[in-house]
Amino acid sequence: MSNSNYKYQSVLFIDDDPITLMLCKKVIEKTQFSLHVDTLTNGKDALKYLNEIYEKGSKIYPDLIFLDLNMPVMDGWEFLDALSKTNLYDSNLNIIILSSTIDPKDIEKAKNYSIVKNFISKPITSENLLRISK
Repeated sequence: MSNSNYKYQSVLFIDDDPITLMLCKKVIEKTQFSLHVDTLTNGKDALKYLNEIYEKGSKIYPDLIFLDLNMPVMDGWEFLDALSKTNLYDSNLNIIILSSTIDPKDIEKAKNYSIVKNFISKPITSENLLRISK
């Protein structure tokens, strides 16, 4: 299978739920949405990961990040706030919030971050990915 069949080269999922992460990987693989998938369980680890890639160029920078809002250590909002204070915020980052919340306030709050491109309710589905691909 050629790499050109994939919509994205690399995506990153930031979510503390291992079942959600497993499901996301399966759906990504099934739909050929991304060639490479990385997963992290909180915003703090994600910031460290993104900074290392940015500074060292050791891995492919994610084309798209799926971000949960409710996580321990550093939640999604804290991650977005911390990210906005770095050089990474001005890069070509695209973030999709993938959350179990359906609070309209969260959806509105997400619009305050220019790198947040969409807000999707869990679970991720092939239909959601198809909409993102368009």
